[in-house]
Amino acid sequence: RIQSIFTGTYEPSGAIDGTDFSDVPGEIFEAYVPQVKAKGFNFPLIACDISSIDEKFIGWKDEDGDHSEHVLFADLPPEITGNKEKPIFSIMKHWTPPPSTKTNFYDGIGR
Repeated sequence: RIQSIFTGTYEPSGAIDGTDFSDVPGEIFEAYVPQVKAKGFNFPLIACDISSIDEKFIGWKDEDGDHSEHVLFADLPPEITGNKEKPIFSIMKHWTPPPSTKTNFYDGIGR
């Protein structure tokens, strides 16, 4: 019992299919993007800068506009958001891996 405090007890289940996260359509598997649900808004307000991610990972679409209309970060002046050493919003980043020649299980699904 005490050993479990100092060592991991996680056992993976299932098989890895070799699909990169970047290749999975956002409709199937969305990323965690900090959002706030507010009364009077049809969509959540996005509480981070999303300029460095593919918007398919947000998990919803606004047919009347794009996600940038829902970003709280964009409504604040640079004097508040410009301090890179003490950011007030979460930082979202996504690095797309280089293309591969493997077959992607999710090709054609949800697109």
